[in-house]
Amino acid sequence: MKKSIFVLFTSIVLVLLFEFSLGLLLKSERVTMAIYDMEPYSSDLLKIKWIKENIGKKVGFQEQAFEFNPIIGWSLIKKEHSYVQKNGSSFKLNKYGRRITGEQSDFDLPEILILGDSFAFGEEVNDKHSVPFLLNKKITDYNVINLAVPAYGHGQMLLGLKNYKKIKMTKYTVLIFLEMNMYRNAMTFRDFGKPSFHRIGGKLHINNSEVRSPEEIVRSGPYSISMAIFSLFQNYFDPKFSDMGLVHSTHEIMREMKKKSDQLGAQFLVVFAPQLYLDHKEKKIDKRKYLELGTEEDKIESLKTLLAEDSILHHDIRKEIFQNYLNGSDYYTSKNGEHWSMNANEDIAIVVERKIMELIKEKNSLAAKCNKTI
Repeated sequence: MKKSIFVLFTSIVLVLLFEFSLGLLLKSERVTMAIYDMEPYSSDLLKIKWIKENIGKKVGFQEQAFEFNPIIGWSLIKKEHSYVQKNGSSFKLNKYGRRITGEQSDFDLPEILILGDSFAFGEEVNDKHSVPFLLNKKITDYNVINLAVPAYGHGQMLLGLKNYKKIKMTKYTVLIFLEMNMYRNAMTFRDFGKPSFHRIGGKLHINNSEVRSPEEIVRSGPYSISMAIFSLFQNYFDPKFSDMGLVHSTHEIMREMKKKSDQLGAQFLVVFAPQLYLDHKEKKIDKRKYLELGTEEDKIESLKTLLAEDSILHHDIRKEIFQNYLNGSDYYTSKNGEHWSMNANEDIAIVVERKIMELIKEKNSLAAKCNKTI
């Protein structure tokens, strides 16, 4: 009996020490960022990080330009307002809850919709340096609309597109694709509660059960760090999080995006863009991370094969941008944020503009032939 009590007591003490030690580690910014990059397996650990950082704070995520959305998880506030980002850059939202893309936003022009996450949104750069703003400046016969929202996965982008109320005639829908968004599709938490997206029985399944307001998430804490570690390993063996599981769910999302684009009368294009990492200590692009395409390349190539089978237009600009970097493009400036580069955005906008202009020219040529035949 005494032995059993001793074993039980010792086990409890060890668990508490383990929890305490992990709790101390989670306070380290370096450790929490490492966990943050372990998407999607760290969902519960992200909840812990988020809750610990927000309990007792009066500053809600409204100050970050977000509002709770029971369908998508969060969306940008529908109010004309300017916001300052953590690196000192700023952005302005319009009354529709979209980042401004230039002076021609109110012109009577056909639309080009840009879907994406914080990269397409232009996080950590001023308005004039975001890719949609640059495209709007270059493609003067169209009004480029920035539908991107920070931290979104492809599934949330799809829901945002489905909820879009077009102002003028929509001609093109362009998805700026980053490979990390495939992981976000499967997660039920990413800073805030969100829907998850999986392929079940050959169809896209959307699970909204974990979409809860920030207040509800805070009230539901604290979480056990030990259980979070256990869930990490559980997720690792979940087929929904496997490479092909992520590819197939992402493929179904792309198909739904194309279907919605067709309904809008728009041509759908997927642009595979590079993920940049800036090394502020060395004041340059982190080349090691920049070259790390191999871990995701199999998934992306599998996805591109599936897109081709469905005749979904796609264009991979990653190697072209990387070549620009090798040829001397200065992607690091003192005004850059954590990941994004103003100069790289300019190069990316040039490549995307070229592809869109090819589509426009091709469509106009086809229309001219049809009219001539008639």
